[in-house]
Amino acid sequence: MKRPFKKERFKTIMIVVLFVVTILLLYFLWEDSFKRSLRLPMDLLSQGNDAPVTELSEIMDPARLVVNFGGETHTILTGKQLGQWDALVAEFGKFSEAGTVTLKEITKAQYDEALKVRSVRAEFSYWLPFTDTLAYFDIAAGADYSKVEAFSAIAYSTAIPESILVYDGKNKKYYRLTAETDRTAIGVIIDEIEAGRFGAYFPMGSFLGISNPTLMPIALQTNMRALPFDIEIKYYEEEKIVDYAKTFFGEGFDFVRKITENDGTVIYMYGYGQKNLIIDPNGTIEYREELNDTGAAQVKFYEAMDTALLFIDTHGGWSSLNDSELTPYLKKVNEIKIDDVKGYEFIFGMMIDGNPLFYTDNAEILSVGVVGGKVVRFKREMTDIEANILTEVSERAVRDTLDPINILTENYKFIKSVLNENGITVAGETDTELFENTASLIDRIETGYVRIENGQSTRQKEIYPAWAFTVGKIRIYFNIYTGEILGTSGGAQGGS
Repeated sequence: MKRPFKKERFKTIMIVVLFVVTILLLYFLWEDSFKRSLRLPMDLLSQGNDAPVTELSEIMDPARLVVNFGGETHTILTGKQLGQWDALVAEFGKFSEAGTVTLKEITKAQYDEALKVRSVRAEFSYWLPFTDTLAYFDIAAGADYSKVEAFSAIAYSTAIPESILVYDGKNKKYYRLTAETDRTAIGVIIDEIEAGRFGAYFPMGSFLGISNPTLMPIALQTNMRALPFDIEIKYYEEEKIVDYAKTFFGEGFDFVRKITENDGTVIYMYGYGQKNLIIDPNGTIEYREELNDTGAAQVKFYEAMDTALLFIDTHGGWSSLNDSELTPYLKKVNEIKIDDVKGYEFIFGMMIDGNPLFYTDNAEILSVGVVGGKVVRFKREMTDIEANILTEVSERAVRDTLDPINILTENYKFIKSVLNENGITVAGETDTELFENTASLIDRIETGYVRIENGQSTRQKEIYPAWAFTVGKIRIYFNIYTGEILGTSGGAQGGS
């Protein structure tokens, strides 16, 4: 009676063993398949595939060049007007070759004072590692340069022509680099810009009687118009969604679970959530991947940037999935950390005919997080505009805008209320005091397009030309021709 029992028990044990072995083989098969799928874009590139690889120089420009022609007359160059930036980089290179260069930390007051005369300042909306950036542009670095961790602005003043001024926006420090003599032609570049007759900008304080050096145009003409748009991918476009998802999972796509939620959100999941791709009904695409690498090492800034650019190139590119081509630019850089491994998040914006595109729904157009040489998160919410509409933008005739002073005069109470909602107190007992105190807080006034996400069908499908008033991280938008309030971003009530 015992023999049959042992035989059956043996069969049971063998079945369990075979089952476990099968599971393990499938696991290793899936794991190997998925790893090979992750390597696919790089493998294709190394084999001479025609997949584009974006150069950093294509997206890393200053947010603006601020040029002082002497006294209070300035101009600000943005977008397509930034052609002089390449010339300035070349001249900065000559400065570094001008014999011994000394470095000294200075105060903000000294920095500001030097720029009150004829000068030019390149301002970035993010910080860059100083010595690594010099190396990237093949600019020689002096022995003391390592004392400057990062920079967000670099400037030249005719008051001290043998010097270059550097602002480290990451650490809020200012520096002066001084050579034995001025070997640059930056003064000539300022002359050329002045001869170009760009729009005039003046400090707000000059017209409003307040203490605010923020530059403001007195009058402006532009060809900006309201433009229809669409989202780049819709929840019911199943074939397009699958094709796009395959760029993330490649050969491992057969082993990826698909979940469709009641609101139309589509989720692709590999393993137990180690890798997730989410496409929601408003066209937002988000990919996340666990680091899962105890040996991951911190990568340098430009190595991480190269990884981010390659990832974008191989996962939808810089145009929308419907080939709507806007102009990308690096907008912001954040340091991030996972399991004590440091990395970077790169946030990219888009321009339409030289004007930045803003959103009011807390969204960023493109962002990539890189840790340990690996993309751990990716998000895109592209605006799709038909190619023929984009072509027509630059061909339209210019018209007068509503002056920023008039918009400020009519809307200072609304601006004050937005600031109050976001924890910025504006004091004042009288209307005059409230106006002056509100105006004194404004950091920047610029033009741009704004995409409004307010649930109103009359506006959901158009982006509007706007004046953008910035206070800290808060942006407030007004129609550039009528002054109508278009929304806010950057605070509790909006995005950035």
